Amino acid sequence: MEFFSLFYLATGPGIAIALYIYYFDKWEPEPAQLALKCFFMGALSTLPVLLYGELINMAYDLPEDPGFIVALPAWKKALYTFLYVAFLEESAKFLFLKEFAYNHREFNEPFDGIVYGAMIGCGFATVENIFYVFERGAPTGFSRLFTAVPMHAFSGILMGYFLGRAKFQADPFPDLGKGLLYAVLLHGAYNFFGYSTGMITYIGFVGVLFLILYTGLRAQRKLLSQSETVQSSTREFLILKDDAQLGPFRLHEIRDGLADWGLDLNDTLIEKETGNQQSIRDVLEQEFGSRNRSKRRIPSRGQALIWFFLIYLLTFGMYLFFWFHRNYVYFKTYKKLKLNPELRSLGLFAVTIFSFFIFANVMAIFNLPGISPVVEISLYLAVACAETAFLYIQFRIIKRYLDATLKRSFPIHTLLGLFFLSLLLNFFYPKTIENQFWINILIILVQSAVLLPVQYHLNRFWKNETVSKRMNALKSNKNDF
Repeated sequence: MEFFSLFYLATGPGIAIALYIYYFDKWEPEPAQLALKCFFMGALSTLPVLLYGELINMAYDLPEDPGFIVALPAWKKALYTFLYVAFLEESAKFLFLKEFAYNHREFNEPFDGIVYGAMIGCGFATVENIFYVFERGAPTGFSRLFTAVPMHAFSGILMGYFLGRAKFQADPFPDLGKGLLYAVLLHGAYNFFGYSTGMITYIGFVGVLFLILYTGLRAQRKLLSQSETVQSSTREFLILKDDAQLGPFRLHEIRDGLADWGLDLNDTLIEKETGNQQSIRDVLEQEFGSRNRSKRRIPSRGQALIWFFLIYLLTFGMYLFFWFHRNYVYFKTYKKLKLNPELRSLGLFAVTIFSFFIFANVMAIFNLPGISPVVEISLYLAVACAETAFLYIQFRIIKRYLDATLKRSFPIHTLLGLFFLSLLLNFFYPKTIENQFWINILIILVQSAVLLPVQYHLNRFWKNETVSKRMNALKSNKNDF
């Protein structure tokens, strides 16, 4: 049973983030076989890291316990974390991504770099996590669930962002270099502060982690918007192939043809309206840089409740942040909501995760449990209230839009009450019991039950939006007739 719980804790987060990225609202889903291949390539990329790491350790007679890094001077610590750890690991991920995905015919739009970069990063994080969790136990697994695993996944996303841009530019090398450089810098900074001590280093560690997550989410949203631009483009082109003109085709058909018809980025297109001739690469580069966002497809399918439940359970509740980000993106895009999805999601991450961190440090510094149980309980309640209050603000944003369309949406106060009780269960269950893992599963089940009604009404809302849009289109066509 212990093996099962540790294996679940070690593999679940990386797999779940990979699934989230893969199923994020995309116009042209990538082949599952290639995505799975990239995940396993990311897992295999840990092998050269282990090999070269062992050779470096032997050459420089480095201690086997990495705890020695904490005592190093700042400049030696920087060399170790940036050049040894970060550069070695990110180079391995970069080479595997470049070799196995970048030149593949299915890599036919910039957003594909996000998907395949995430698969590589999550595969790497999963294997690395297995080593750490089975060696150091469940506490390390819970800690890495919210730190190292997202860091590897989102550094892969950031790397994939630049590789996605590079493939559709005449000179790809600057963006290829940026992809590796930024991943190394952020990963190195993460490790540098992680191996340091003191409150300033804690702040730096949290800040770098936030920066990695924020830039990854922003990159994901930006390239998704570019994919939507190509999908909605009405420009038509003829394909000049073997002295014959084929078509006309719209841009999204040409993009798909890179994978399905064996087209090449250097093939020539003739714009139907103007007669201008350009390569597919040049046309897509222009269109991917366009800011035309006039047409949007409503996410009518929402998210299946059983799928939501499974992925929430698989991530030990971490999916909460990605779920909010997904819905923030939808409302910002389709309902013109003025907010920053990334900052909102990370704000929720800060309140729900780092409140525990602050609480634990306050308790440790002042030894409060031994002084006053009343103070201890007060701190528990303060943290629970802060999390519930932030969740209330997020629910109000969603409910405001749902209530404008649906006659009756989710009961916000009832759900928040259940969420608050789950937090109290997390704080007050006996810490000495052996089945702590299953107590955490129970808490996650309660919290997923809180969010399921919200997802159900979100599905209803998007379905109604789709029906309303179709009815308006029919009325418009009837009036024109």
